Amino acid sequence: MPRSYIPEFNGIVKGDDIKLSGERGQFRFVHLTTTAEGKPDYCVIFGGTPGHAKMRCVDPARVIQVKQKAKRTKKESA
Repeated sequence: MPRSYIPEFNGIVKGDDIKLSGERGQFRFVHLTTTAEGKPDYCVIFGGTPGHAKMRCVDPARVIQVKQKAKRTKKESA
């Protein structure tokens, strides 16, 4: 079985903002690559500190999902 490119991983889908443990900056998830046996091998991400963004391959254990903040709604006046 050849390597697979999976666009989602642990509730994170392609294009989602993520954090990378041990690194500063902003990152986006691109895809997860699996081994021939189907086990997670590495995550491809894009980002970094401002002015130094690039594609990176990292261990899936370092990828942390960013929780989206709830948006405020305007109260309707009577």
